[in-house]
Amino acid sequence: MIKKHILHFLKHKTMIKILFTVSLLICITAQAQKAVINDTTIIDKIITSYADNHIFSGVVMIANKGKVVYSKGYGFAQYENRVHNSEKTRFNIASISKSFTAAAILKLHETNKLKLDDKVSKIFPLLPHTDSITIINLLKHSSGIPDIIRFPDFDVISKKNYGNTEQVLPIFLNKPLLFVPGKRQSYSNSNYILLAAIIEKVSRQSYSDFLEQNFFLELGMKETSVFTSRLIMPNRASGYSVTGASDYFPSDFVNYSIVIGASSIFTTANDLIRWTSIFKSTNLLSSTSLSLLNGTNGEAIAWRVDTLQSHLRLSANGWDGYGFSANISYFIDSDISIAVLGNLNISNSTEKIQAAIAEYIFTGITSVFSPINLPALSLPQYIGTYQLGNDFYVSNLKLEFIVENDYVQELQSNGNIVALLPLGTDIFMHRSSGAYIKFKRNNDGIVDGLNFFGQFDAKKID
Repeated sequence: MIKKHILHFLKHKTMIKILFTVSLLICITAQAQKAVINDTTIIDKIITSYADNHIFSGVVMIANKGKVVYSKGYGFAQYENRVHNSEKTRFNIASISKSFTAAAILKLHETNKLKLDDKVSKIFPLLPHTDSITIINLLKHSSGIPDIIRFPDFDVISKKNYGNTEQVLPIFLNKPLLFVPGKRQSYSNSNYILLAAIIEKVSRQSYSDFLEQNFFLELGMKETSVFTSRLIMPNRASGYSVTGASDYFPSDFVNYSIVIGASSIFTTANDLIRWTSIFKSTNLLSSTSLSLLNGTNGEAIAWRVDTLQSHLRLSANGWDGYGFSANISYFIDSDISIAVLGNLNISNSTEKIQAAIAEYIFTGITSVFSPINLPALSLPQYIGTYQLGNDFYVSNLKLEFIVENDYVQELQSNGNIVALLPLGTDIFMHRSSGAYIKFKRNNDGIVDGLNFFGQFDAKKID
């Protein structure tokens, strides 16, 4: 099943460039080369193209120099009760939570409560491996600690409520390290769970209380909270998985107490916009700490730094695999923030929408998501089993495709089917993973393989 086996890969997708062009309806508008936010009807058109094709449900908010200039909800926060998504809706922001954890560690560093090169054993002397791992190893994913969400029994252990973060630590620290700490990098949610436990131990406060006192209150983030099983959260969205080309069903339950520090914060679009203001002054973090976060003096921590449409961007992306995805992007030179929060289990639709909005704002180009219709008789050529190589994160993973309801669909191991939305000749988007799939042909024009994510090749074996 694709969702189960590409979650780790998607966390790394900031390093991946899609090597083939997707079919999007492109319309050049007259406002090229300058920021255009006044015409919000075009922004709505872009987002609606994703929502109407059943790959987005959530809230989008845009702020220009701190002032909200666009805010709208799409779809439902609770599909069963037809409760609409709105600017008051709270979403799990998945791995964007790590940006708060990193900021908290740097706050403790500023106040001399810890040093970034401290061994973890200084705080947890009795736990395995901690004498060889530093705090900076955890922040930069160079510890070698295996990722808890990739454990085969994660779907089972994630149903349990953990009274405190320390109870989670033995689950992954009792496993062998994947490599010598500091020798290379491998994304692991376990790193940030351990960082949350360090925050609690050093500050003598709960992770939630520390964030509340040092960041949430200071920034006016009144609708942001860390998950606890006993917290009644107003306006909380439910997460949904997708099936077929247009349907949804409630995602599996996960108790976020197992991922405190890594994927445990719920917030609104407005509060997430407020979070980007941390980079606008040194009121909350020093210039030295901010330079570590934003990568001024090297690799960024918990944020991605790049350019989009020739504008310097700080961004963070999240997908929890259980019904939520989110993207927050702050364009430093223009002081524009874009927050996209969703409650469908589609890994990168929020990032795609953010990029399309930014493209319009900075270039005047309008890119809408526009699947095409393929003749029913052309679909059977894609039927079959395709095997990825040993370079994929799950070696030799097999993907099975069938035709049902006039779509090519992946038949997953749990019996669910997920449509491939056609975008062009032999090019599709997998509805739940958001991955682009390009089928490949031999010299006789027969489909004999595919390319997945623009990086991984698979051979047709049946």
